[in-house]
Amino acid sequence: MLRALGAVAGLAAGVMPCMPVSQAQPETLFVDVRQGTDLSLTTAPGIDFIVIELLGRLWRIPITGGAATPLSAPEVTVRHPRLSQEADRVVYQRLQTSGWDIWLLDLVSGQHTAVTRDPGNEREPEFLPDSGGIVFASDRSGQFDLWSVTGPDAQWQRVSTEAGNARYPAAAENGAIVYVVEDDQGSQLRIRAQELTQTIYETSATLGAPNWRPG
Repeated sequence: MLRALGAVAGLAAGVMPCMPVSQAQPETLFVDVRQGTDLSLTTAPGIDFIVIELLGRLWRIPITGGAATPLSAPEVTVRHPRLSQEADRVVYQRLQTSGWDIWLLDLVSGQHTAVTRDPGNEREPEFLPDSGGIVFASDRSGQFDLWSVTGPDAQWQRVSTEAGNARYPAAAENGAIVYVVEDDQGSQLRIRAQELTQTIYETSATLGAPNWRPG
């Protein structure tokens, strides 16, 4: 599946203009890319498209295959897209001069809007289905904790306060959040629900991004 997605994305991602010396107009070349490093993708149940991040850029691809449509500018570096349940917005992290910030893309209007403008790093965002807000990892306190932004005034709230760096939050339909905590001993997989946190798995290895199975 990853191989197929990478191939489809590469058709658009590999469009590169080149200017021959003897011609005034650029020539368009199509490059078929079959693999991607740190490729991330997002979709939602019942949706007919996928949003992926490839080479630091967002693309929209029909779930059955076809041409990829760019969703972000080539001069902007983005990571970790997440699609809303309504499939009308994409939240992602965008590289700024001072670090990573959280941005929103309205898929209807095509407008990109900054959610955070903190001097530190905000990354790995995820939609909160119960409130319509966003949860993400931020180092504004000196280490990476989970924070959320909710409401029209974008009010910040600290979600986790524990030793180690919290990463990769993923929200379930009932509002529970699974995430990874990294420290000198390794990684722990934790679940936070109704303001209670429990560790469900520990390892000396590095854990990647967890996710919930629909239903």
